[in-house]
Amino acid sequence: MGRKGVTLGPGDGATVPPAQTFSVVAESTVAGGTVAPSPSVPALPPGPSVTRRSVLLGVGVFVVALLAQAGIMLFGALRKGQTAHITDGDGVVHELPLDSSKRMEITTALGSNTVEVADGQIRVVDATCKNKDCVHQGAISSPGQTIVCLPNRLVIRIEDTDSNGDDEHGGVDAISG
Repeated sequence: MGRKGVTLGPGDGATVPPAQTFSVVAESTVAGGTVAPSPSVPALPPGPSVTRRSVLLGVGVFVVALLAQAGIMLFGALRKGQTAHITDGDGVVHELPLDSSKRMEITTALGSNTVEVADGQIRVVDATCKNKDCVHQGAISSPGQTIVCLPNRLVIRIEDTDSNGDDEHGGVDAISG
């Protein structure tokens, strides 16, 4: 025989051809000393295999989700009609559209704040207050966000406005009769 055999045990030197090795594993001894084949055990189906097609499908789904998220973020950044409502310490309300570029100093008896609108954002760039927390808050750009300077009683709030110029958040919700 030209086949390699499998050694049964260390040092015994006996070899069995591979085909017989599998039949011994699949056989069992019954009462009376005869050898009978054991009932066949169904083979397990192969596990999930990672194919090139499944990898490409996963990458494709990821890319589509990423592009959708980027589109949502880009659409939100390019939306017009966002306005910064600035209420100063004297109760005066200043409105600055976020689609402009402007620097404005607001001075009251309590102090002074310099605000800057650029790239769809607004921030306080300088203030006469002690801790300058309003400066450290950074820029805001989304409706509902606020910057507050407590010592100077300055509040900056971003609101969305529709095409009619009506405030979506502070307008009339319903009319009852």
